Amino acid sequence: MQKKSIGSGFPMPWHYLANRLPDCGGGFNGTITKRLLRAMKLTIFFIAAAIFSVHAEGTAQNITLTGKDLPLKQVFAAIEKQTGYVIFNNKRDLDETKTVTIAANNLPLKEALDIILKDQPLEYSIKGKTIVLSRKAPVINLNLDVPEARGPITGTVLDAKGNPLDNVSVVIKGKSNVGTTTNSTGEFRIDAEQGDVLVFSIVGYQQQEVIVGKNPVISIAMNPIDAKLEEVVVIGYGTQKRRDLTGAIATVKPEEITARPGPNPMESLQGRVAGLDITKASGQPGAPLNIQLRGTRSFSASGTPLFIINGLPGDYSTLNPYDIESIEVLKDASSTAVYGSAGANGVIIITTKSGKAGKLAIDFNTYYGNNGWSVTPKMRTGEDYLQTKRDAYSYVWDAANSQWTTTGALWQSPADDEKIFGTARYQLYQQGQFADWAKLFLQKSAHTQNYSLGVSGGTEKTKGYLSFNYTNEKGQYVGDDYKLFSTTMRIDHKVKSFVSVGANLTASYVDRNKAQDKLENALVTDPLVRPYNDDGTLNTNLGNNVYNLLLNQQYGVYGNVDNNLKLYLNPYIEIRPLKGLSFLSRLSTYLTFNNTYRFDGIGSVAYTYNNGQIAKAQVDQNRSYGYQWENIVTYNFKVAHDHAFTVTGVTTWYHNQNTSTTMYQSNIVSNNFKWYKFTGDANTTATSVYDMTKTLGFIGRFNYSYLGKYLFSASIRRDGSSVLYKDNQWDNFPSLSAGWRISDESFMEGTKSWLNSLKVRAGWGVAGTAKIPPYSSVANLESLNMSLGGQTVPTYRNGPFLTNPNLSWEKSYNTNLGVDASFLNNRIDMSLDVYNTKTKGVIYGVTTPIIYGQYTASAQYKTNLNICETQNRGIELALNTRNIVTKNFNWTSAVAFSYNKEKILALTGGVANNITNTDNPQYAFTIGQPVNSFRNYKLDGVWQIGQEKDAAAFGKRPGDLHVDVPGITRLAEGVYSKADATGNINYYYTDLAAAQKFNSSLTAAKNTYSVSANDYQTVGHNNPNWTMGFQNGFSYKNWELSVYTYFRWGQTISYNMMGWYQPNGFATNASPSRTIPKYFNYWTPTNPSNDFPVMNYQEGSGTLTGFSGLNYVDGSFFKLKNITLGYNMPRNLIKKLSLEKFRVYGTVTNLLIITKSPLLKQYDPEMNGSLEYPLTKQIVVGLNMTF
Repeated sequence: MQKKSIGSGFPMPWHYLANRLPDCGGGFNGTITKRLLRAMKLTIFFIAAAIFSVHAEGTAQNITLTGKDLPLKQVFAAIEKQTGYVIFNNKRDLDETKTVTIAANNLPLKEALDIILKDQPLEYSIKGKTIVLSRKAPVINLNLDVPEARGPITGTVLDAKGNPLDNVSVVIKGKSNVGTTTNSTGEFRIDAEQGDVLVFSIVGYQQQEVIVGKNPVISIAMNPIDAKLEEVVVIGYGTQKRRDLTGAIATVKPEEITARPGPNPMESLQGRVAGLDITKASGQPGAPLNIQLRGTRSFSASGTPLFIINGLPGDYSTLNPYDIESIEVLKDASSTAVYGSAGANGVIIITTKSGKAGKLAIDFNTYYGNNGWSVTPKMRTGEDYLQTKRDAYSYVWDAANSQWTTTGALWQSPADDEKIFGTARYQLYQQGQFADWAKLFLQKSAHTQNYSLGVSGGTEKTKGYLSFNYTNEKGQYVGDDYKLFSTTMRIDHKVKSFVSVGANLTASYVDRNKAQDKLENALVTDPLVRPYNDDGTLNTNLGNNVYNLLLNQQYGVYGNVDNNLKLYLNPYIEIRPLKGLSFLSRLSTYLTFNNTYRFDGIGSVAYTYNNGQIAKAQVDQNRSYGYQWENIVTYNFKVAHDHAFTVTGVTTWYHNQNTSTTMYQSNIVSNNFKWYKFTGDANTTATSVYDMTKTLGFIGRFNYSYLGKYLFSASIRRDGSSVLYKDNQWDNFPSLSAGWRISDESFMEGTKSWLNSLKVRAGWGVAGTAKIPPYSSVANLESLNMSLGGQTVPTYRNGPFLTNPNLSWEKSYNTNLGVDASFLNNRIDMSLDVYNTKTKGVIYGVTTPIIYGQYTASAQYKTNLNICETQNRGIELALNTRNIVTKNFNWTSAVAFSYNKEKILALTGGVANNITNTDNPQYAFTIGQPVNSFRNYKLDGVWQIGQEKDAAAFGKRPGDLHVDVPGITRLAEGVYSKADATGNINYYYTDLAAAQKFNSSLTAAKNTYSVSANDYQTVGHNNPNWTMGFQNGFSYKNWELSVYTYFRWGQTISYNMMGWYQPNGFATNASPSRTIPKYFNYWTPTNPSNDFPVMNYQEGSGTLTGFSGLNYVDGSFFKLKNITLGYNMPRNLIKKLSLEKFRVYGTVTNLLIITKSPLLKQYDPEMNGSLEYPLTKQIVVGLNMTF
């Protein structure tokens, strides 16, 4: 028997879908693709037509209602049913209200509300589709003992900060035809008599009533509504008032998202949300961000949160920041468990703007600026380079006397300079022809520009929103650029008072040109070579293995292009058949095309030096198609006024399929062909890959509130995933949470003068993930060709992963305790969370023993196992303060602090106590250490003069790296001991007599310890111990200044530049010859540095034991991230120009960096050790206008 989703009208055999989860066959359905494109075209037409026409239909929502002595509760229920509006109110606000007698026939909504609430102790405001009811402020009697008022009443209305409020409505109660509004200075004038009641009202402030007495001058201050508690927050599959939240959820407002100009909206969240760690490792235009929430818990999963856009999964990277209405970050499992297997790393919900009823509104935003002035290491040239060459040849090791000596050294005086340079290079030195490769490689600055246009309008029945966005950003590398075109179209239509439909279409296209080489290759290139020949052509003969990186900047010889097209269509239907009951069915469909074209033509770097004079091209074409269908039933109801319930049920079905094709062509005979002419002969190869995944989920959630102060929530989700073996595809993900609004208790009445709100929260939940490649848990075959008897024959082999029928979900068990509080008339607002997460069954692809065979000649098979348990514990603090509030000057601050400690609790399944991450060998998984831990040689600096005997016990000399050997004990100068794996004590020494004092049975003349990879230790971890964002905002009249600073502390980075310390790169016959940064303080007998080992032309990474340990540096830093100065044109001026807003601003980004380690000066540690593409300073000016 087939079941039907409530209200959908479409049968859905859920058991049939569930049984088909393991089926991952099939291909791209061309009919589906054509239908999707046709649907998108129709959607574009209807949305565009709606936006530019609905504003003419009128703006009133009318009410028809007749009755005598009706309770207000019954009246508002009728209004909700007729209009579809949601009415928010405190249940106690309806106490002591009067019944209503009304006869309204097609009466506008606002007029009907005025009649209904006349002589009631309530007032209302309309925000979008929500009617907010609140208690009227008490009447203030300002009768003073002064002469009786005669003539008009005048006065001033101020806000809580002492600033004048304009557009405040001032009316005489009971005389709706007598009224006025305040001007731009807050002043008003109204004719009134003694005893009249003046009503002051404006959206966002508590209404006030004042009795006119004998004083003809009245001045009042209006208090803002505590809007934050009443703010509606988007949660998983629904919404809640902030006051009712029991989970750890942070909200980012639209003005915060657009405060820092840039094409990627998530970049503006860096340091704004406690627990959300965002970094950018590359300054290349369009480069992705690294995003993690509450640390790393998994080996295989990326750690990136799930992004939900308008209720369904989507891609944020090309989303227009000016289209975003709000961002909610769901951090604890009690909030994310409803997303099951997708929400294990947290959830970020993005809600985009929708049309608003009323006249057509137009927003235009633009900025223009420059990227450049990178923080890059200054390299040794000129006299610095000469001195380094001399140092490399000034000393030789005298083994007989265990010392460095100048006797016999190749450099004794400046007369030997030519000898150590070589004649040709010495002539260049004498001529001062040092090449500044970084200067040649980088452009001084590159422009960036953005233009965004948004149009909104509609009626109470039909609303539309349309936006266009264009970004053009040039990179610092010649030929590097990023162009983004995007559009968003949305329409919402009320078919009936209880039926709404709508659709959202987002489309984006990216055209990106990428340079090939890395900055570090340019930095270390030998400066004593000539980039250009005398005739101005590029010099290709720079010496042994020295490449001229400028070759790829020639026109037509090199290409690396990305084209990306994304289409998202999200239609929905919502039915509200009964009061409090709603059914929402929504569909998210997407189609993406990502094509990459690469060409190394005749004259390119690869052609000249690497490919044996062969030009080549490669094309990668990737296409993804998928959809997610969700059906949501929600029922809100109350019992006996004090008990509020919300019950939610959800079904969700996800389908994704990917196709990728790679084509390769070599021996291209002309640069004109690039990637456009593949010949189909022996020089051409082509491969293709297809995969598909499916997920089915069922969710139930229950929310309960008693008296608005005792809160409880529970949810359960059951998920099935096609990537797991059939016996383990399904699992459950429950959650529980509770909250207590202590400030609402009667015993807290005495704190009202300083405590505005206090709530404690507690939550527990389970989230899961199965981030493994499709088909890696089931047996599958691959085809390949082999040579047999001189002929090519087809054959088959297993895929790279062997089957594991016992593989199951990774599951994270999270506990969260939180406190939300506000003080001193909301001058201080705080949220504190403490969390503990244990993740069990962590999945990792373990290399199988050789007895299972080889996948390829160089790679063994792998199998996915649940091998690990991890723990994350931390504290998060979000603090917002209004420090100074005056009429003309204001100062606000915001702090987002996060501390996270993570470690591996156990490695199971026969795995050793530490294993190397085969996907990234510099990382290791070690019990007691964080997941992203570096395991290498731990260095104690450099062996110094005076430590000759100690160094000799390890076969080392002064100037060599001093490796810290775990478990070894220094018994005396030059004598060490260490137990082997069986417990036997071994002794290491060069002086037998000294060693025999500790073991008289020793007979060998010497026994030195040989340092090896067995001595690796944990040398740091890649995630910070703590991060903090600190935002300060200042405003003076129409001016505003924002200063944002960012701390990232306790992380270790693998700094690529350290590995370029190669003393043998200064040898006369070096292959290749190199240079090093100026600040690299290396060891010589006269300069006993502890940073870098001896500068000697015979030494390098292959001879200096422990060399790889140099890479790991404390990456802690402080950054002055952003300063913005803006000016808002006064309202009285912009109104004359028919504008609602006119703002100009200037922003400087990445202005200052302070690093903890001196080894990182002239480097930005946010790049996480990479020197592929430097982060840049940015200066932009921008304009925001609303018509």
